[in-house]
Amino acid sequence: MSAAVDRRALLGGGLGLGLAAGLGAAVAAGRPAGAGTSGGALRIGYLPITDASPLLVAHRRGLYDRFGVRVARPVRFRSWAELAQAFVARKVDVVHLLAPFAVQLRYGLGAPVRMLAWNHTNGSSITLANGITDLGGLAGRTFAIPYWWSIHNIIAQRLFRAGGLRPVLRRNPCRSRGEVRLVVMSPSDMLPAMSNGVISGYVVADPFNAMAEVRGVGRIHRFLGGLWRDHACCVVVVNQATIDADPDRVQRFTDALAAAQLGIAANRPAAAAALADGYLPQPRPAIGKALGYRREGYERTGAIRRRDGERQRIGFSPFPFPSYTSALVEAMGRTLVDVDTRFLDGLDPARVHGDLVDDSFARRAIATSGSPAAFGLPASLTRVEEVNVFMTAGTERPPRRALTVVVPILVLVALWWLLTSVPASGHVVLSGFAPQRAVPALYEAAVHGRLFPGTAASLWRLFLGLAIAAACGVPLGLLVGLVPAVERATRPLFHFLRMISPLSWAPVAIALFGIGHRPVHFLVAVAAVWPIMLNAAAGVQAIDPGFLLVARSLGATSAERLRTIVLPGVRTPLLTGLRLALGTAWIVIVPAEMLGVDSGLGYAILNARDQLAFDRLMAVILWIGLLGYLMDSGFRALLASGTRSPSENRPRKTAPAGRPESGGAETAEEYATPSTGRPSSAT
Repeated sequence: MSAAVDRRALLGGGLGLGLAAGLGAAVAAGRPAGAGTSGGALRIGYLPITDASPLLVAHRRGLYDRFGVRVARPVRFRSWAELAQAFVARKVDVVHLLAPFAVQLRYGLGAPVRMLAWNHTNGSSITLANGITDLGGLAGRTFAIPYWWSIHNIIAQRLFRAGGLRPVLRRNPCRSRGEVRLVVMSPSDMLPAMSNGVISGYVVADPFNAMAEVRGVGRIHRFLGGLWRDHACCVVVVNQATIDADPDRVQRFTDALAAAQLGIAANRPAAAAALADGYLPQPRPAIGKALGYRREGYERTGAIRRRDGERQRIGFSPFPFPSYTSALVEAMGRTLVDVDTRFLDGLDPARVHGDLVDDSFARRAIATSGSPAAFGLPASLTRVEEVNVFMTAGTERPPRRALTVVVPILVLVALWWLLTSVPASGHVVLSGFAPQRAVPALYEAAVHGRLFPGTAASLWRLFLGLAIAAACGVPLGLLVGLVPAVERATRPLFHFLRMISPLSWAPVAIALFGIGHRPVHFLVAVAAVWPIMLNAAAGVQAIDPGFLLVARSLGATSAERLRTIVLPGVRTPLLTGLRLALGTAWIVIVPAEMLGVDSGLGYAILNARDQLAFDRLMAVILWIGLLGYLMDSGFRALLASGTRSPSENRPRKTAPAGRPESGGAETAEEYATPSTGRPSSAT
């Protein structure tokens, strides 16, 4: 059983090699824990962030003792990975954990995790380095998140996409394409990394955002509370065995937690002083600032964009709303991550709350503390999720971006008209290419259906040639990527051949195949095979060798390694290669169809020229450009939707469709020298 769990976790790439191994082994072993029984003191694990405030303040003020619960001094961990490993291994009994991370532990690893209550609401921000004034400045740069399955990653990505940015993984981002590289980083490492220029911004819980402003190395760009109102960043979780051993003790613990939440909300400066007394390592001014952000100043910079600005800072209420759990699981399915997502397949968001959360403890704690109103909660303990990412973020770049698309088109059309109409008013040939003649000719040809037979013939030749190129290029690329000796032996030959113009082979194609369709298929295949082969080879070479080594050590056969690691790993570069091949083939097919065929768009151009119908000739040229753009856009959409959680060169047993894509290289050369930098799996 243990070996099976480890093998699935590691081959699936679920949590990164180190974390998957640790958590997988801990879950499989199911170690008992003496402190988790009713006789020992409960052990609390936490990260040094203000999100942990209720757990820590309750200990500092003796609330656990007051409610009759023995609790050891809370243990501080450096990263979410370490905290999760300790919790799953039963080294600690109660932790505050990222809400999406709890979902992953429950359904990805089968850990007996139960959510008792929310630890807090809001409390996180996007912080940008000095010199970056808006999100657009992150294009071509690296941005840190605390963990893949975090509300920080979910909201930041939605904000990026609403602002015209594109998150990517495991490669250097392209500024011109608006790409932002995401990396996982321990919260404690984010501030030094930004100060040293390693990253240009981060999204994380406080006090690390306040620390950036206190130290003058960055500024808060947006409070996440204004993007997803009163969201739960961290939740309080326990092992099911802890509840089963003594549910009354768990209830008293939750009562103490709720009392601490009320106390913090009533006197935030006093809470900051308590946290600074040996619980959080940050200076007291930063902790106090994090707990007591004031709207003055942040409304001017745009960090707060709602009237109820005070509600965007960290809040404290224990009740876990079912609507949030459901919306969170749905959002996880739309988020780019570099870990396994198969546990989300078939997972019903509406059922997760009842399975993962036991809100009976929070309900009784709220009743003990007075009423829901004491925590600012509705009496019905129900709500509708209010997510304002697209409404608030969409004004940052899209209008400007739309303008940059429309204006060049208008300028180009104006120049086209100017060059073909004004100086050529008496020139019969040149004036035939004018837009006022070509556009009506295109419309007439489309209405009467004259374009479509030729278009169908060209597309058939195009895709048949691409199929031949893929059938040759993919296996050859995998071979070159997997066998270094083959790569060394073939590199000079392949790079020599790919520099030869595909149309140079036209006489050879006619000599071999005669006049007709087959020379066209040959030329298209020759043009398309190189991008496919080179991208497939570079995709294999970019796969982390550690994945293959671990799979081999677990006894995976060559076929299993190919199926579970290599093929999923080359998916994104291979799609990029196909996109490049499509563009090259589309350029080649038009002149190739001038070599003796009697159909197709290339033939239509020759026919229009022979009839001196220059308006129809220009109409066909416009149609070729429009078709090429549409096909390329389709491939870009395929790359952008790729998988639910694409991971470039990440092993995965399946490749589900309908998920955002991490991005692909625009040239074969970019993949031929892949970046060696990789985000940490879960530091």
